Amino acid sequence: MTLFLVQCSSDEQALEEQITGNIAFERLDIKLATEGSLENIEIDKKSNQSRTLNTINAAIKCSGFSSILFSGNKTIFAPTDEAFNDIGLNATNICDKLDSKSLLDILNYHVNDSHIERYDRGCMKMLDGGTAFLNTVKRFKTAINNNEVKTIYNQRKSYYDLNVFMTDAVLEVPAGNVLETIQEDKDLSYLADIIALFPELANVLSDETSFVSIFAPTDRSIQELLIRTGSRNAETLLENVGADALQQIISYHIVDDCVYISGLSEKQSLQSIQGASLSYNQFQNGVIDETNKVIRFERNAQDILGSNGIIHKIKGVMSPEIERSNAGLNVRKTNAGVDDVKASIINAFSGIAAIGVAAEISHSTNAASVGRTLNPTELILFGNPKLGTPIMQANQQAGIDLPQKYLIYEDAEGQTRIAYNDISYITARHGLSDDIPTLAIMTNALNNFASAQSDRARGPITNLPEKGEGLIDKISQNTFSDTYIAIVNAITNNPNLRVILELDHQANGARVGLDLRPTSLIVFGNPNLGTPLMQESQSVAIDLPQKFLVWEDELGAVHISYNDPFYLQSRHDIKNSDGILNTVAGALNALSNVGAGL
Repeated sequence: MTLFLVQCSSDEQALEEQITGNIAFERLDIKLATEGSLENIEIDKKSNQSRTLNTINAAIKCSGFSSILFSGNKTIFAPTDEAFNDIGLNATNICDKLDSKSLLDILNYHVNDSHIERYDRGCMKMLDGGTAFLNTVKRFKTAINNNEVKTIYNQRKSYYDLNVFMTDAVLEVPAGNVLETIQEDKDLSYLADIIALFPELANVLSDETSFVSIFAPTDRSIQELLIRTGSRNAETLLENVGADALQQIISYHIVDDCVYISGLSEKQSLQSIQGASLSYNQFQNGVIDETNKVIRFERNAQDILGSNGIIHKIKGVMSPEIERSNAGLNVRKTNAGVDDVKASIINAFSGIAAIGVAAEISHSTNAASVGRTLNPTELILFGNPKLGTPIMQANQQAGIDLPQKYLIYEDAEGQTRIAYNDISYITARHGLSDDIPTLAIMTNALNNFASAQSDRARGPITNLPEKGEGLIDKISQNTFSDTYIAIVNAITNNPNLRVILELDHQANGARVGLDLRPTSLIVFGNPNLGTPLMQESQSVAIDLPQKFLVWEDELGAVHISYNDPFYLQSRHDIKNSDGILNTVAGALNALSNVGAGL
């Protein structure tokens, strides 16, 4: 690389020195308002002689801020002498009462590194990185942080172009980010304690690279929640409400944007980071949650600025619509259609060599094949043997719930939902210990793929099964191979049944170098029996078609395991279907007896 050195001429160097020398004597002066920018100038009718800038000019000079301010394009929100006098400062004492650092902290928060015009509105970052917002106050006046701008003018020379917004208030520099501001507020101590339980929420509220706003329930509001739930503090609230539910509730109060009250319009919708929306209610001076409850603002406690966003105190705790898991089934709303969600998931899997799609089952298509109607209902069976095999090494019977499944369906209201078994469901049902390393990996993978399709957080996990709950297990009199073949033949020879998938868990484990005793899954079904169950409760589609798991234990005994249909009835709250369930139970019993040689 060649480096070229260019020497300035003596004239250029003299000009640079002259500019540098001039900057030291620059000062804000409305008399220097640029004639060419009059269309962007607002001169208050009140005599400008009564609005002088001597104090801020003194601060600029003694702090060395001139070289920063009078260069390039900038905007300064300049407090008048009257504004400084209100806090006991004037041109004579400001440099004695405040050291250079304090002066620079104040000045940097009053300057933006761009040209702000009188009609601009919204949040902005000042030179110190702090948040400020331009808004409209009464009689359509421009304001900075709700402080009315009295006069706007432009001042420029060849080496700087400065827009000056004169205000009658010295802006209060945010003491910290939104999280730090909450932590320091004695009226938000419960909220601070709850946020401390969720590091990801703390990260959102302390992130200095983006704007964030929070509608913050006061201590009195959260005390009411504690009483309703029989809780004493944040920790017992976590136990009583559940971590997932509590995180969703707090997330519902956070908006990933800079929201100031005067910038909102009546019934304006705001998207929370939880995924659900809330709306502004100007008439009742509050916000409306998903339950249509109005939560009013605390008096004179809005637009509290942090360096990275804004806090609005509210007189209550908002309630989002939370998707609650039923016996370990995660269900989330999504705005896309069933086919689009399914195609997106399949496409995501196609880019990951370790994940294989074992089967795609269209329950609605199968229903139509026997003359029945079912809203769009699609099932994807997929897996990664490196993750699933260690689970079956701990308990082979877990193979009945593997590979993993995503159910995508359109409910009776036309809402698309994506559902999947939470890993805590498999852990509880099969008595797995938490130290199996692949459990955490599978948890993250399942949640991440689902989150790519839905902006809703996963729901709280409730009603997990006991170990072995809903599983019927028979000991076969035959060898593993004979048992398996007998079951497949019995299904194949029944004209009402169809084998949909045969999966050899042992062979799949061997492909990735993992040992597993003989363990094979048979997936089969009859739409005439399965469809009416899904018509009663679509979520049962994740457990259909029916399955037999044939496996050999460490003593060489061969087992046939399958789901008790009446457990599925309980898990998915299926009503008015006892006749069909009895038929299914009888068929499963008969087929398993054939395989077992009973």
